[in-house]
Amino acid sequence: MSELSIHPLLREHLFEVSMNVKSDQKLDSDTISEESVDSMIEDMSEGWSILDDNGKVLACNGVTELNDGSCHVWSLFSDGIGLDFFTINKMILVYLNGCKYGTIWADVRSWYDTGHRWVKSLGFESVRLEHNYYTNGDSAQIYRRDKSWQ
Repeated sequence: MSELSIHPLLREHLFEVSMNVKSDQKLDSDTISEESVDSMIEDMSEGWSILDDNGKVLACNGVTELNDGSCHVWSLFSDGIGLDFFTINKMILVYLNGCKYGTIWADVRSWYDTGHRWVKSLGFESVRLEHNYYTNGDSAQIYRRDKSWQ
């Protein structure tokens, strides 16, 4: 495992991780365009990247505050994350447990079993299935995590 560091999320980080995204997160019909990256960054309240000691981006994470005081979170992981995933997972859990939001929302592509297991392990509960949620027409399972879960 490498020495990890947290950095403000930069658009270059999103491009790098999207080019090396974990194979089970890869989408043939979805690529991250400059437009979508700019939109993701513009909508975020908080965003950070986690880099290894060689400067490789292992994960990008974002938080968008919603009008009701809750937030929506997302993460992308690099294919080369390896065992560093466990450290990054702990970092994300620490953030979720300590953040100011009482309710946290997340979405996972309906077919992405690994993603469903991961968000459930973080204390999210499935709320509903949204058809045609993503720009490519994929459906999403919507998840919710309340502070009371801690």
